[in-house]
Amino acid sequence: MAIPVYCMPGMAASSRIFQHLEWPEEYEVHLLDWDEPRAKESFAAYASRIAQRITAPNPILIGVSLGGVLIQQIATLLPAYRGVVLISSIKSAEELPRWMRCCKRLRLQNLLPLEWLASFEFWKRTKRYRKLYYKYIGLASPHYLAWCARELLNWQFPTLPPEKLIHIQGDKDIVFPIKNIKDCIRIHNGTHIMIISRFRWFREHFVSLIERFSNQ
Repeated sequence: MAIPVYCMPGMAASSRIFQHLEWPEEYEVHLLDWDEPRAKESFAAYASRIAQRITAPNPILIGVSLGGVLIQQIATLLPAYRGVVLISSIKSAEELPRWMRCCKRLRLQNLLPLEWLASFEFWKRTKRYRKLYYKYIGLASPHYLAWCARELLNWQFPTLPPEKLIHIQGDKDIVFPIKNIKDCIRIHNGTHIMIISRFRWFREHFVSLIERFSNQ
């Protein structure tokens, strides 16, 4: 029987970010995408709704950035899962960058006008990222982006069993700096978008890393 794998992209990214990964035939890969949050929907309630899309038993769960945060919450809702793989993500509030921890402590996320993130003008105007923006952008409404920012800082991180967790982090990640990350596989010159920019590394090493989950 094929091993089910579910992949969740990061905030405002589409599942196309996984298109460069190559999978042996024993894996059955399902790509997830973000849905518009409902009015006043909590992160836990949102995770419960997305978890309904995971219909195959005992899957491997993969999440990038905020998708990794979401996939950890989803793991707590499933009757069984083989393992969780985090890419360019965090697994505790202590791994947030300092400025985010300050916002969380002062509860500024409930006061700041976070809707300005929706413009993504800095991507559109930067030549280096313009093509990436148009190729990989997913859901990016003002409501969704503001919700993501607030819920990340409001979220109560679950503790998953270490033996069921793999964390892959780039040493050039400026969103979630590696200096704050514990117990991870460190990727040289890996940025926050290394699932795209370092796809050759993932093609070469990723499947062998998750093989430990295959027999669970």
